Amino acid sequence: MKVQGLMSYSLLESTSLEIDNISQAIAELADNTRDAAAKRDVRLSFWIDFRSLPGSPEFEIHCWDNGPGVPKERLQRMLGFGFSDKSAREKETIGQYGLGVKHACMRLAHSALIFIKTEEDAHVILMSPGFLLSKEIEEIEYPTIRFTLEDGKFKIDDSDPDYLQTAENLIAYSNLKSLEDMTKSIEEMPATGVKYILFQVRNNAKEFNLTDDSRDVIIMHSDGSRPFTQARAGQANTAM
Repeated sequence: MKVQGLMSYSLLESTSLEIDNISQAIAELADNTRDAAAKRDVRLSFWIDFRSLPGSPEFEIHCWDNGPGVPKERLQRMLGFGFSDKSAREKETIGQYGLGVKHACMRLAHSALIFIKTEEDAHVILMSPGFLLSKEIEEIEYPTIRFTLEDGKFKIDDSDPDYLQTAENLIAYSNLKSLEDMTKSIEEMPATGVKYILFQVRNNAKEFNLTDDSRDVIIMHSDGSRPFTQARAGQANTAM
């Protein structure tokens, strides 16, 4: 299974240039949770975690929420370009033009796995310009595996004739080791929600300071020179 983006793959990579600071990218992902909560008049949560990789200086960024997830029929709108559920009357954001998730993920990392869990099923989606380039795929597409919920357990939907090839691609171009890893990641999520695992993190300018505070990650300015600060109306600059 795959979700088409209907654009050149180079556009996906270039979206990393559209957001100045990584804090804005994280805020864009959190904003999707806020919008889901506002539409349903419920209180939702958004978490972020930085996880080191054993034996490597690399790390992953994990972001997830406990929202309702995204139904299968709306995945195209979520991952395509130009589709949005935001009203034109709302405050202008990149998400208003159907760009938020793509811009945010590609600003933070070269590749992302997106886990979407609803009350009926779950999907694991690979967003990776590197995958598209290596496979010489000119248009954007997202390899996607669907899991169905049976007797309280998530099982891979083997009705898709391409599911084994898709699984191989997701494993080969991510930090997952097996289908069991995918299932475990789904089961670790809240009952419903969206989870982003961002890997091959863009940290060339050392925007993520992982050394100065053993208990936290400090977000730096894009040149890595000092902690990022955000000016707020009526307040002094706030460090992130």
